[in-house]
Amino acid sequence: MVAGTVTIAISVIGWFAGPTISKLIEKIEKYRIKRQKWIDGLPEKLDSVANFLEEISSTVRLVREQRINDPSMMNWSLQLKDAIDEVEDMFDQFDYEILKNQAGGGGGSSAEDFTLGSGISSDRLKKLVGKLDEIRQSSRGLVQASLLAATAGCFFDDPSSSRSVTGPLLPHKTFGYKEEYENLKKYLLSHDQDARVVAVVGHGGMGKTTLAQRAWNDKDVGGKFDIAIWACMYNKLKEQDIMTEIWGSARVAATADAEADKAGGSATSGTLSLPLRQGGGGEVSFSSLQLALHKLVKSKKFLLVLDDVCHNEMDTELQTRETWSNVLAPFKSGDGKRPDFFHQLLSNKRESGDSNRGSRILVTTRAMICADTLGAGKIVRLDGIDNDSVISLLEDQCGQITYHKDILKANVEKLKGSPLATKEVALKLTNARYVQAESSRREWEDIFKQTDCHQSVVSAHMSSYHHLPPRLQGCLAFCSLFPDGWEFDPDMLVKMWIAHGFIVGDCLDGKSMEDVARRYIAELISRSFFEHVTDQDGKKIDRYVIHEQIHSMIRSACANFFMMITQGNCAKKVPLTVHHLSVSCVCLAQLRRLRVLKRLRTLLVFGDPNSDDIHDIDKQVFSQLESVRVLDLTGTGIADLPKFIGKLIHLRYLALPEKLLQERIPPAPVTKLFHLQTLIGSNDCRSAFRFVARNGLQHLAAMNSLRGELKITGLEDVESKERAQMAQIAKKKYVTVLELEWGRGDETIKTVKDHDILEGLQPHIGLEGLKIKRYRGTCSPTLLSNSSLEQLTHLYLVNCRNWVVLPSFGFLPRLSHLEIREMLSVRQIDGTGPFDYLETLVLHDMKNLVEWTTSTDSGSRFTVLSKLEICYCPSLEKLACHMPASLKSLKIRDASGLNNTIGADIRKWKKMCTELQVDVDFKY
Repeated sequence: MVAGTVTIAISVIGWFAGPTISKLIEKIEKYRIKRQKWIDGLPEKLDSVANFLEEISSTVRLVREQRINDPSMMNWSLQLKDAIDEVEDMFDQFDYEILKNQAGGGGGSSAEDFTLGSGISSDRLKKLVGKLDEIRQSSRGLVQASLLAATAGCFFDDPSSSRSVTGPLLPHKTFGYKEEYENLKKYLLSHDQDARVVAVVGHGGMGKTTLAQRAWNDKDVGGKFDIAIWACMYNKLKEQDIMTEIWGSARVAATADAEADKAGGSATSGTLSLPLRQGGGGEVSFSSLQLALHKLVKSKKFLLVLDDVCHNEMDTELQTRETWSNVLAPFKSGDGKRPDFFHQLLSNKRESGDSNRGSRILVTTRAMICADTLGAGKIVRLDGIDNDSVISLLEDQCGQITYHKDILKANVEKLKGSPLATKEVALKLTNARYVQAESSRREWEDIFKQTDCHQSVVSAHMSSYHHLPPRLQGCLAFCSLFPDGWEFDPDMLVKMWIAHGFIVGDCLDGKSMEDVARRYIAELISRSFFEHVTDQDGKKIDRYVIHEQIHSMIRSACANFFMMITQGNCAKKVPLTVHHLSVSCVCLAQLRRLRVLKRLRTLLVFGDPNSDDIHDIDKQVFSQLESVRVLDLTGTGIADLPKFIGKLIHLRYLALPEKLLQERIPPAPVTKLFHLQTLIGSNDCRSAFRFVARNGLQHLAAMNSLRGELKITGLEDVESKERAQMAQIAKKKYVTVLELEWGRGDETIKTVKDHDILEGLQPHIGLEGLKIKRYRGTCSPTLLSNSSLEQLTHLYLVNCRNWVVLPSFGFLPRLSHLEIREMLSVRQIDGTGPFDYLETLVLHDMKNLVEWTTSTDSGSRFTVLSKLEICYCPSLEKLACHMPASLKSLKIRDASGLNNTIGADIRKWKKMCTELQVDVDFKY
């Protein structure tokens, strides 16, 4: 096992267990408050469970914080995680019983009207309580052991703590990165103020330190600076440690310069005095170091190299910036006052006779967040040396050995341009020279087959993973289930994380779980674990990849919990601790023999491009998935969904082949999945949960866990308002977008029933998007006639041909996108009210629309409108509105009524709106 994986495993388990424990304690309290009816003996057992959870939560926190590298602690953690999972499954079943009862009664009966727990066997409860008691007893001994270990200093050592301290001298020849080095040198020698702080960013083992050493030893660079300071920052996170390291190098550099000047007969500034020590002890005070450094560099042009800067995950962003502001205060230009860190640092402007104009700070780091924190204006990214340079480096490192150049060229891509991986392979290839000649070639081939297992490379990346907060470690661990090079859809990842409860406990300040999960992705990007995918034009798109070597490291660190089975390792043994599994469709048959199926919480089935689609699912495999939360079958070609899917009561996320969803929306068994949050096809996480009304809206009643977009079609088949109310749309508080659609037919037929149905489908007040399509009523529903939808941002009204009087949209306080199409009966739109958030306004195919009017003379005031589109509105003559300077796109087509009235306005808008693009079909 790679160094550090035990501690990482304990930390990740602790983080998974911690929020779950808190959630379960809250759930027990809710059951008590509701005065639920239980089967005999269940309340007492729940009390035992509650006592266990409250006691064990502090133990989990202690174990997680200690970060002890102890296999026995990991075994205990695994037992605890299994037990917590079992408790969670039991409570999930209780909730399912409540929801099932509500659905069975058409939403009318309450949880108090039936006895809860009848679906749980008394033997199972008894065994579970006994297991929890055993874990509690063993935890008490482990707590004592943890405290003793802490006293003895038996903490987890960073996987790369044995890494050599870096220095400025080049230990070997350099290869590759010609363009990157030229850019770095240009930044260091330029007078560009943006280059005051330059960052070299890349993954571990990519050659960041070597590039900095190359610049240090370049005579053109060295000759520019009066003093050069090299400080190795690895694992130095506190102000005192950082400052001490910088001072140690600065003092040596200054002393060497003074001695050189003295030997050359130049005048010196005298002996460099040591700063005062803290409290008379051995450690120099921070303030003394600050003053000494300021005195040393204030009249010099300096180069400060901060090699391998790490991000302090224990501090907030503000605290981290404050730390670096204090550390780098001595290096600012000026008179010694506290600097405005990002503006005065290394100023090119001379102040008070200061001579350090043109000074530079060169930072090497693995994480972009460090470069941003230090205010780097120029970034040099290292993504790997080219293949020719890899081969040259291999040949240089191997020395005089017999080469199999064909093997080198065939496998060079596997090294991913990593100099560190290349050096490790070179060492192995060199050792292979002692093998008999006829075996040498086979030895080389075997070495290249294992390029994802290089100890030095994995350890380098493991260090970065180790420093992550546990919440990010857990979410990133989940990504190990996906193949190398997988382009992650953030919406898919967010929904899967939420389905597993990874985001519970972090929803602060009113933010949704989706918002928090998106923030996690942003944090992983800033720490260089995720990288943006770019299109053919080099433009970033909303997809992310993980570097293959990072991916290999995550799999190594989390192999006890997350595992991927591919065609190449179908026969590989799956540990009983694995709860999350991905599998190639060609290996599905192999799952039948696995003992872990009943414990699996994730099963992802990926297609195989070299094999035919699997059209049948082994029922013996999938009927055992008793605890599964996330199930993705898009890698199969199944045409029918087996009925046993409806028995997977814990399921939150279900992805199916698109064809299956198109034919039956949704498949009948899905309506029994009351915990289901997401149903998608072919991994398109932007698609809605689609429900056909003729299947019976009562089947939606208990599906209150649905998240994202809900689309209900075929509303012409709903008989009455009462039938519509059975869907209980208002209770689906996690649905953010609601789409209500009537079928195609004679849309001109007026009906009062449609208005009643809309009234019965009233959503919750937090809805963000609403689309109404082919509604045949004549008047506005209540939900748009008052301010109940105070969070609504997007509103689409499409092909509602009988609708005559629209509401005043200005009273939707957060509306940002308003689109009205094919509303043939509308003659006037009331634009009264503030439009403080409206960015897009589209009026399309409204042949009888005459005016957009307001109750005030000044017209509608759009504060931030950026797009206005009016097409196929031939009768529109009046557009009473005031355009802001933010307007960027104006399109008017087939709106002849405006041709003679809006020309002057367009000319005025063009003068005022500097970025405005105008597309009209008339002269103005």
